[in-house]
Amino acid sequence: MKRILPFLFVLVAAGTALAGPKPVITSPTSATGQVGVAFSYQITASNGPIISYSATGLPPGLSVHGGGAKAGLIDGTPTTDPDPSVTYPHTYDVPISARSSCGTATLVITINP
Repeated sequence: MKRILPFLFVLVAAGTALAGPKPVITSPTSATGQVGVAFSYQITASNGPIISYSATGLPPGLSVHGGGAKAGLIDGTPTTDPDPSVTYPHTYDVPISARSSCGTATLVITINP
C-alpha cells in the first residue's frame, strides 16, 4: 500500500506559504462627478499581484474595467438616474474590490446636476 499523505501535506503547506497578504484598497474613498461631464477614477490596491477589480452600484453612465490595460478604471459620462425619485446632488455608495485573495472598500461617488 502506498502512502500519499506526506505528499498532500507538502502541497497544502506550499499553497499556504504562497498565499501572502490580502489586497488593500489604496485609492481615495470618495469622488465627485457631474451629469454630462466625463468621469474617471482609478482603483488602486497594494499587496498584488491583483487579478481583477470590481465595482457595484455605479451611477448610470459609469462602468468599471475589471482587467486588461484599463484594469481598475471606473469611467464614462454620468447620466440622469432613470429613477424619478433621485434628486441631485446624489450620493452613490459603491463597493469596490481588488481581487487577489480578498480586499474591499466602499467608494462614495457624488454626482452633481
